[in-house]
Amino acid sequence: MEPLAEALGVSVLELMKSEKIVETNIQCGDADTVLTDTIKAAEHQKQVERQQEKRMILITIGAVAMLSIFALFIDNIGWRMENILFTSVGVVLPITSIIGFFVLLIISLIRRIRGKSCKQTMAAALVFGGIVAAVVFATFVLALFAFPGQR
Repeated sequence: MEPLAEALGVSVLELMKSEKIVETNIQCGDADTVLTDTIKAAEHQKQVERQQEKRMILITIGAVAMLSIFALFIDNIGWRMENILFTSVGVVLPITSIIGFFVLLIISLIRRIRGKSCKQTMAAALVFGGIVAAVVFATFVLALFAFPGQR
């Protein structure tokens, strides 16, 4: 920060406060307060970045686990197209959507209780719920047309 302050022709304290100080004498208490606030802000930013990183790691692990399960399903059922479609649309998609719906719903409620914004999380949960509803509805409609005599 010192080279930047020097290049701008201001003191480090003026740079951190983002304002020009008219006094030539800077009080020690003011400098301590500004430095303490800057250090706290930097530590908070690091903590937020660590949390985001942990979240991305968990998402990646979950995605890899789901892909592994899907690969095992495909391996066990053979490589026929109708089996792959049935497994992906009829098994993996609904299970993933149901789990995603409940997990995101719980996260949304926790965020709501903590007083944080939960609109995006709730919207994502509703998307997963909509996928489940669409799969169930499509299965029902297809069953009506595929087996018209058995109602």
